[in-house]
Order: sequence, then structure tokens, then C-alpha cells
Amino acid sequence: MQGYNADTPIKAEVVKLSHHGSKGNTSPDLLSTIDCLTYIVSTDATRHGLPNKITFARIHSKKPNAAILFNYKSVISSIYTNDELAQLKNQINALLGELKFD
Repeated sequence: MQGYNADTPIKAEVVKLSHHGSKGNTSPDLLSTIDCLTYIVSTDATRHGLPNKITFARIHSKKPNAAILFNYKSVISSIYTNDELAQLKNQINALLGELKFD
């Protein structure tokens, strides 16, 4: 992302995490380069160990107020414990229906 860095990040309303939330595709440097507080992960978590919990730890570390939206509610419990969900309150949710933008 030429011209963007932690000092001059690109602004986005929503970022869809690449490769089903793989830890190899969402680096701390990438997260520092994006000014966004809403992330979407699209996976049913049935193959290849994806999404990877490290990806979400990186997001929470870099963006403590970020919301993460999953396309399958069942994936949430495979990533987060009940204690973690209680701590994160309403930041972790499943998408219900389509996303629409103006």
C-alpha cells in the first residue's frame, strides 16, 4: 500500500479480513496502516484451522475498540471464550443478513 503507513493510514469504514482470517494475511504492520474499527471475517471454520485466533489477538491489540463481525455465529465460540466475549461486550457479533452501504 504505497504511500500509507502507521503515520498516514488509509481510512476505511469496513475491512474484510483476507483468506478467512488467516494469521499469515493480517500482520500487525497491515493493521497499523489501516484506520478502521470494523472488520469482517467470512468463514465457516470447517477447514484449514481458519480463522486463526492470532489474527483476532492482533486486531484487539492494535485496535482495542474494533468490532469484528462473523458470517457464522458458530465460529465466534470457536475463537472466543465466554470470559473473552464478556470482556469485549458488543464488539463481537454475527452478521444477520446483508451489508448495505450508501
